[in-house]
Amino acid sequence: MREGKLLSIYPFIYNMAFPVMILTAFVVAGFFISGVAEVDILNAYTLLFAGAFGSPHAISEVLVKTSPILLTAIAAAFALKCGFVNVGVEGQMMMGALATAGLGLVVTGSPFIGIPLVIFVSFLIGASWGTIAAFIKIRFRVSEIITTIMMNFIALYLAQALIIGPWSGTSPEATGLVMTDFLESSIYLPKIIPGTRTHAGTLIGIISTILLYLIVRKTVFGYKVQTVGSNPKAARYAGFNLTRNIIFALMISGGIAGFAGAGEIAGLHHFMRPDFSQGFGFMGLTIAYVAKGNIPLTALGSFLFGSLIVGTASMRYGISVIPPPVVPMLLGLMLISIIIADVIRKKTRERR
Repeated sequence: MREGKLLSIYPFIYNMAFPVMILTAFVVAGFFISGVAEVDILNAYTLLFAGAFGSPHAISEVLVKTSPILLTAIAAAFALKCGFVNVGVEGQMMMGALATAGLGLVVTGSPFIGIPLVIFVSFLIGASWGTIAAFIKIRFRVSEIITTIMMNFIALYLAQALIIGPWSGTSPEATGLVMTDFLESSIYLPKIIPGTRTHAGTLIGIISTILLYLIVRKTVFGYKVQTVGSNPKAARYAGFNLTRNIIFALMISGGIAGFAGAGEIAGLHHFMRPDFSQGFGFMGLTIAYVAKGNIPLTALGSFLFGSLIVGTASMRYGISVIPPPVVPMLLGLMLISIIIADVIRKKTRERR
């Protein structure tokens, strides 16, 4: 009888694990905020949710923040499908941004030429950067984690060298700053919501997510990639070319991360600084890893984090005494809560 009651409660535990743990993260963060800043936590969270969803402008800002996180997250998720931990999405995003900035400094003419060129070149450069790491892993058996981390630094230092050196801005707006001049308007991504900062990079992120999901679920290539990642011995026995599948998967992963850089430069800033990224690549990688490469869950997690970034900024603007570490702390608590919820669901599934 007692065992029957326990079995009947397992589905409830399984279904409620994620919402309960996310609510717990907000409660823990609330204790910290109220204890350190001595503010009304209900008022603070009201400002947070209003800042993220309280108006069309707020929602558009969420989309702006979600775009680079989503692109780097699904890029990392696709690499995970083939068993490759692509820590280098930050660097691949940087290379996509560099490609965009380089084009924007020299390309003139019609947006009908400039925009497709930016999209193509940013994908190509990001894909090439990802392929280098894949080749090193396959040829020299070097861990991709070490390789991609090092390549992140190479991409950052290359950006610094170019922007401090030959690409250094000479316009009055760039005086005294480490940045390029404003780029040619022919490469600017159009705004998709008038009067807001929401640009076409958001659409690129949505389309890329749908395409990757379809590739993984509906194509032979996607099946091969997943088999290579989950069971390389079985893939080799089945006659799959492991090297070719890993290379192609990393080309796609790096190219999509390159889109993130293009979106930030051509869609949002219209110039480039070496510090344009707010750690979007590492954030996307973490979300993808927690979601275990599941494309829909990765997209959902990216939207959650974009919402939290915008909401917490609004909360801090409305209540200035709230300390800056609240933002990364809340994001970290969210990740921990999601991991714990996933463990609870796994244990519950095993006992059912």
